[in-house]
Order: sequence, then C-alpha cells, then structure tokens
Amino acid sequence: MWNHAWIGGNNSNTYVPAKEQWYAVDDLVVSTHYSGPPPPPTTLSAEGISTSSIRLTWQSGSNGANYLVDGYRIYYGTDPGHLDSSITVLASQREAVVSSLATGTRYYFAVTAFKQEANDANENESRRSASANAVTVDLVPPDITMLPVASPTRLATQTLSGTVADAGGIASVLVKVGAAAPVAATVTGNSWSCTIRSLTEGGNSIVVTAKDLSGNEKSASGTVVLDTVPPVVTVSAFTTPTILTSLPISGIASDTNGSGVASVMVQVGNGQQTAAELNGQSWSYLLSNLQPGVANQVIVTARDVAGNETRQAAAAMASIGVLKVGDLSGDASVGVEDAQLAMQMAVGKTKPDATQLLRGDLAPLVGGVPQPDGVIDTGDVLLILGIVTGITRF
Repeated sequence: MWNHAWIGGNNSNTYVPAKEQWYAVDDLVVSTHYSGPPPPPTTLSAEGISTSSIRLTWQSGSNGANYLVDGYRIYYGTDPGHLDSSITVLASQREAVVSSLATGTRYYFAVTAFKQEANDANENESRRSASANAVTVDLVPPDITMLPVASPTRLATQTLSGTVADAGGIASVLVKVGAAAPVAATVTGNSWSCTIRSLTEGGNSIVVTAKDLSGNEKSASGTVVLDTVPPVVTVSAFTTPTILTSLPISGIASDTNGSGVASVMVQVGNGQQTAAELNGQSWSYLLSNLQPGVANQVIVTARDVAGNETRQAAAAMASIGVLKVGDLSGDASVGVEDAQLAMQMAVGKTKPDATQLLRGDLAPLVGGVPQPDGVIDTGDVLLILGIVTGITRF
C-alpha cells in the first residue's frame, strides 16, 4: 500500500515535455480479491417441508475472480413479479428455511449475494439468481364442484363442467364415466369442462376428481341417465261404433328400463292433443262430444321424461262411429215409427240387424248409462218412447 503514487511519468520528471499527462493518486489500494458486487448465486431450488415453511438450497456464483461475500439475501412472495419480502442469511450458508408462510400456498424465491467493503457506501449486492418456487405442505384437498347435468337425456354426448380451486394450484381434473378410463378435463382458471362421448343406455355414474400439486384429491359425483328407447303404450279394446256421445278409453303406458312416462296425450280427429289421466302405468281418457254418424280417429301418444315418444298405431287408430240412439229406421231421427219397430222386434215379429241392435239395445240403464244386454225387448221399447217424448236423455 502506498500513500502517494505518480502515474504516467516518474518522480524526477518536471512535466517535460509539456504535453505529457501526469496523474497523482492518493491512497491507492492494491487488493488480493475482487471488490465489486459478487456474481449472483446459481442452482436455486425450493421444496415445501411443512405447512408453513419452504427449504431453499443454492450454490455460490462465479465470475472467474476471487471474491468475498458478507451474506446472502433471500427475496420471496406469492407473485413472481413482486418478491417484496426478504431475509438475510450468513455467508457460510448454502441452505435456508423460510418460515411463517401460508399453508398450501405457492411462493416464489430469488437469492442475491452481497459484500460491503470498508469504504463502500452500498452493500455491493449481486443481481438476483434465477427464480425457484414451491408450495408449503398442503394437507387440504382442492374444492371441486360439478354443475347440474340434463338427466335423463337422449344425447349420448354431454359436456360436463364445474369449478375447481386450490391455493397451491391444481395438478389435474379427471372425469370418469362408469367403468370407462378417466379422461382429463380442460382447466381454465377456476373452471373445468369435459365432453364425454361414452354414455350408455341407462344410468351412468360420473366421478370428477381434482388433484392439487401436493397430491391431495377430492371428488364430486353424479348420475346421468341416457334414455333413447321410447315408452310402450297400449289402448284397451273399446266398442266401436257406439251409441254414446261420450266414451271412456284407457290403456297402459310403461317405460320400465327408461326414465319413466311423463305424459299420455290423446288427439281426436284434427283436434288438439289433450292430456289423459295417468295413474302409475295406467291411463284413462273420456272421449266426449262425439257426433252421430261421424268417424273420429283417435291417436294416443306416450312421452317419457327424456322426450322419447310412442304413438299407438293399431287400436288407437280405430274409428268410432257415433250412432243415433233409438234410430231403428235409419232416417237420422227418432220417432214413433222407431218405437213401433222396437215393439215388433220385442215380440219377435221382426229380427233386428246388427246396426239396429246397436241403436235399439239400450236397456237396462245403470246410473243413467245404457247397459246393452244383446236383445231388443220391452225395456228398450219404453226407453225409445222416452226419447221420443223427451223423458229419457243420456
């Protein structure tokens, strides 16, 4: 160490020639080590070791020179762009534990080295190392939900979705349908979605499992019923043609292996569909306002919960011809002559044909409703006379 040194000439030179440059330096120090900022540490790694602490390890950096270090400073935070917290450790350390952290939370870290010489105004801190991150030990499983799915459905392809969240981050969301292999859902932020194409007829169990970066898992489940088979509907036999202006019809509607029968609708002619009464698998409906001599086509349609429909194409398509009650002469009116014909038939003088039997076999009346007994007798004569005089109405 020199207290005074001349650079650019020698001590005996009296500034000749005049243009020669001379410099005087006071307190020139010649050091045995590099005295600038140390190089940044390398190979930084992080590992969560408890619910509130993360262990860091690193190596000293190198710049090809011999340098000294006073210590290392660890910067950290939950936002990689804002490592606002810091702690300082000894120069001898290449490992440190950062504690008092939030459980199941991802933290980001960077490390610097610093060396403050005796005459330095600052610490000569290095540039930051490459960052590392880790999650404190997480014993809490992620939150996972599955939004309601249309069920039953006629569509074998369905898009499932829901929400997922975890403080330490989500590793995966897997969707398993029945016995099929799980498929990975798409995770965007706190939402997940997955399109499944493996639904089979009947009930399909759905299990959605979320796994966080610490390996904790949680599942949400549900069931989707695929129903592509329409229900079965039958119509019980009924009398046609009939002498009545109202006629009850009934039958069975079943969907044993499907989603269940939702409704049975009855359409008469070109009229609107009207709901039949449904009791279990039995349905019933009262046809009303049937017009004499007019054929009315009846269609019965059963619909299940999934929307599949069946139309009865056999018995339900039968025509109901409404005949004029008591009109034995076939002139579309009921008069004394019809009563006279009925008397002749009752005493055996005249034999009724099939149409006359339908129009004239009215007795006995039960609850005001004709209960034909297969013959035209005096009871039928009295009822026809009642129709003529206006006493009998049904």
